[in-house]
Amino acid sequence: MLNNYRSFYILSSLIISLLLNNLFVINSNATDKNTINFLYPIENGGKWGYINSAGKTIIDPSFDAAYKFSEELGLVKINNRWGYINTNGEVVVKPQFDEAHQFADGYAHVKIKDKYGFINKSGKVVIEPVYEEVLQFSEGLASVKVEDQWGYIDTSGNILIPPRFELAHIFSNGRALVLYESKSGYINKDGDFAINPVFDVAQGFSEGFAKVVFEGQIAYIDTFGNMILITHSEDARHFSEKFAAITYRGKQGFINKKGKVVIKPQFDRVGDFNEGFAAVKYNGKWGYVNKEGKILISLNYKTALPFSGELALVEFMDDNWGYINKEGLEVWKSNDSQYTP
Repeated sequence: MLNNYRSFYILSSLIISLLLNNLFVINSNATDKNTINFLYPIENGGKWGYINSAGKTIIDPSFDAAYKFSEELGLVKINNRWGYINTNGEVVVKPQFDEAHQFADGYAHVKIKDKYGFINKSGKVVIEPVYEEVLQFSEGLASVKVEDQWGYIDTSGNILIPPRFELAHIFSNGRALVLYESKSGYINKDGDFAINPVFDVAQGFSEGFAKVVFEGQIAYIDTFGNMILITHSEDARHFSEKFAAITYRGKQGFINKKGKVVIKPQFDRVGDFNEGFAAVKYNGKWGYVNKEGKILISLNYKTALPFSGELALVEFMDDNWGYINKEGLEVWKSNDSQYTP
């Protein structure tokens, strides 16, 4: 059975979050490289605002919901409608959408009357809402669903790759993962198969590698389809900062791009590396390790998410959520245990 991960947004949106479907793996490691100053969503008294990495309130809590900034715009909810603010907290795209997502490649997909389209940073609808489902733009193309088939459009809304796939991922490293006749393969930007659909399980490309399962073996391929690394683990994930998580005898650790185990499988669970840190779980508690496997932030948390900029979102043992810095110091903490990201 293939697993399908479709992007959705967790409160913090500090990490790329994934929606699980039972058919197909979609993996996205996209990090917002355009954010100059990271702002982090917080909640106070039922309203949402933003702090900076020092924990100082930069935008007062006044929104019904708030997500991270992408391409210098923050997604917020006011009176049950979604819109966008700038880093000064000023509304630049009026809250008017039933559903909205973060910007990528200068565009954001929004839902209007049960259909999806795209807006630009001025809030102008540049691609009409006519699609059943869409994913974000990446490398100039976005996948769209038409009559239960997936294809791709360009930023002008022209269909460049006609819908013919059962599922379709975003482009990464010039390749897009697609599901065709119940098998996973990869297409190029002309819509041709660069790597034939022969895999039972596959993930999107990350750092030039894609994890696949072929004839029961977990392996990594390059963008030409060459099998360059076969793991003997029970499971493996995509590469992030040159490391990939593996599972061996029920424990998790990391390998490098040569397949060498660099952090011994010893943890109950691990997250991806980001900002040089990876969250790890051991004996029911989470903390953070560096790339040598050394615990730099003690195992003191019920939940720990990847670092984004200087901060990471964690759940403290008293059930409250908050942000810590890379020294493991508390920067901000909710005062309501019902606060959930």
